[in-house]
Amino acid sequence: MNANYTLLDILNNNITIYNKDTNQLEPLVIENGIEIPMIQRDYAQGRLDDKTIFIREKFLKDIYDVLKSNQEGNNTSLKLDFVYGYIENSAFIPLDGQQRLTTLYIIHWFLAFKDKDDFSAIGLDKFNYKTRQSAKEFFKSINNFENQNKIKKECANNFNKLISVIKNQPWYNLKWDFDPTVKGILTTLTDVINIFSDISFSTLTQAEQKPLSFHFLKIDEYGLGDNLYIKMNARGKPLSDFENFKASFENIISNKTEISKEFIRKIDGIWLDSFWEYSLKSLPQIEVTEDIESITKKCDSLILEIIKKFTEYLYFKNNIGENYDFKDSNLEKIYSSEDNLHLLNSFLDLLCSQNYSEWETYFEGLFSDKKAKNKVSTNQTTLNFVQKIFDKASFSHFENLLFFSWLNFILRKQSITITDDLKDFIRITRNVINNINQKNKTSLETELRTDYYNEIIEIIDKIDISNPYKKLDLNSFSSRKRYIQYEINKYDLFKDDNVRKELLSEFEDHPTLRGLIFNFDLSPYKNEEIENIVANYYEMFRALNYRDIIRLLLCFGNYSVKLGNSNLGEFRFFGQNEKWHRVLASPDGEITPNFIELFKLFSKSKIENWNEFVENNVSNYIQQYENNWLWYCLKNEYKMILDHPIFTKNSENKIEIFYNQSLNSYHNNPFVFWFRYHCPIEIKKNIDEQNSSAQYTNYSRLYLKNGVQLEQYNNSWLIYNLNIDFKDSRIYYNEEKGYFVLECQNLIADLIPYIELLNTTNRSPSTLSKKLLTE
Repeated sequence: MNANYTLLDILNNNITIYNKDTNQLEPLVIENGIEIPMIQRDYAQGRLDDKTIFIREKFLKDIYDVLKSNQEGNNTSLKLDFVYGYIENSAFIPLDGQQRLTTLYIIHWFLAFKDKDDFSAIGLDKFNYKTRQSAKEFFKSINNFENQNKIKKECANNFNKLISVIKNQPWYNLKWDFDPTVKGILTTLTDVINIFSDISFSTLTQAEQKPLSFHFLKIDEYGLGDNLYIKMNARGKPLSDFENFKASFENIISNKTEISKEFIRKIDGIWLDSFWEYSLKSLPQIEVTEDIESITKKCDSLILEIIKKFTEYLYFKNNIGENYDFKDSNLEKIYSSEDNLHLLNSFLDLLCSQNYSEWETYFEGLFSDKKAKNKVSTNQTTLNFVQKIFDKASFSHFENLLFFSWLNFILRKQSITITDDLKDFIRITRNVINNINQKNKTSLETELRTDYYNEIIEIIDKIDISNPYKKLDLNSFSSRKRYIQYEINKYDLFKDDNVRKELLSEFEDHPTLRGLIFNFDLSPYKNEEIENIVANYYEMFRALNYRDIIRLLLCFGNYSVKLGNSNLGEFRFFGQNEKWHRVLASPDGEITPNFIELFKLFSKSKIENWNEFVENNVSNYIQQYENNWLWYCLKNEYKMILDHPIFTKNSENKIEIFYNQSLNSYHNNPFVFWFRYHCPIEIKKNIDEQNSSAQYTNYSRLYLKNGVQLEQYNNSWLIYNLNIDFKDSRIYYNEEKGYFVLECQNLIADLIPYIELLNTTNRSPSTLSKKLLTE
């Protein structure tokens, strides 16, 4: 065994071993280089999972640092542990060390490719795989002298093109893209190109010091061979992700002072004890004496997941980038700051101050899915940050930022106790986060993205942890000032009045509002009046269907919100189940005048009979919509028109109603819609329902089964395909336009008596002849 052998020593037959029989060092014959046997697994260090990326980056960085130091004239070296194997057909067959040897080969190959003309002179062509035929052929191809020259010529010293050039060679089989070893080789080669381009090949072969070396052990002379390899792998336990992290992280923070020592001491001490207890409680079915391994694995996983999530907070707080990745390079950037390491230590201290059962219920004292006294509503199922992290559950942007807000508070306060200040802090943050949205058809969709995280964390950082509402100062904030002003306005409404504060909190926690109440003016009202308003607001959404809510709101004006434009006119929206937030929290404030009037009524008393309340208001205000299609929407007998609460209106006052905001979807004139879906059955039997709708930029007409068509225009029905000889006292023929006209006082009631008559009368001859020709 010798501690100073290198990859090139094996490939160039430069190994000597101790012969116990002759008591001398003797050369070992390895004329055919290195061959990875079939019993070995594929090359795994090139995989793209988080664990492998972490290990590969660490290994490559360690090698690069040693080579760079040697290149600059320093004598440093990296010992790479043992390489076990045996000799067969004059080739070295590694049983342990395959992954390290392959990674070393890739580094040697690239540096030789970059600096050398002939690989065969240095032995790199004597490295091969037998695990799969495809891997064997790949190594044979890239070690071919002619192939190397062609690749080098096509790269023209632009090594960033190397991978694509290799894949474009005629000998490269496209099936190799699916070979795990070939994929892994090319992945690692990509990283090597990015890292080692300033290292010369000669650095690997310095005479004075071998920078990369390992122990070499030939074991076949003991008759062990494959059996030993199988036993070694059956017995061996790979390091956990947490153990790999800890080894790397302790190296990253090794130059720190007492803070580093504190982390290293506690991670194997009181923190470990707490997470061990968490593991026991989260795996109640496991007996300690029966399954130590499962508990240990769970413990390691919990610690690592917590550190990952906390590091994500620091990543965005320090504005390192937009795409968080838990890797060495980011860990170095973050924890090069002693302040950040101190924050990590503080967080783990706070976390471990609670036992597992306390964390199971802790957030129930802070959050609720719906409105609850002295809690912050999230409008989603129970939000338990710690449990989500333990479960490796994904976080939405909303959850991430709310978690960051909670972290920010407890770290500054150095306490996890749930206080009124914490609730106010979280409430302000929730409202700011919910305000970052964009209008998207019938909803306000969150506009949160990771590139906003640093900005939002800066806002969170400027909210005071003591009396957060009282100490809000607009001048302290550099962005999103409008959202902060909303919270200041809210504070001005309640100040030190806790009853008023609780009423406002209850109001804004309604799922249609989600903290956004800037469209509502509650300043004129006393507490008992606000109590009535809040109670009536909640009851309105419980007691009424959305058609009647629309009717009630329309009593105080057409508040519809603009969704967009189309060839049929503007898309506008009244509101709908689960979609009221788009209307009520609209930044354009269309709804504001309606609620000024409605709240005057709400403030007087709690409403007992909601149907009566709606109908009384409709009766009082309906006349404002005379000669307007909305008059029919307010009428109780025609309110089904509001089943489709999206509409378009063009310059000629033509209306089409939609269920979804899309011209691709079928749509209807509101009166055609009523006849098609809601008229009496004896009337409906005359209607051709299938054709009585439109799509794209067409306007719908009411089709009767005999082919007569009716088009609503202002207060009239225009009738097509009716025989010119048709006579009726109310229906007249417009010779200039070529259609009949029924003028109405009520577009629905006045047409009903004519439907059966129009369906049974003869159509125009021209229409009949066209039909006969097509048949």
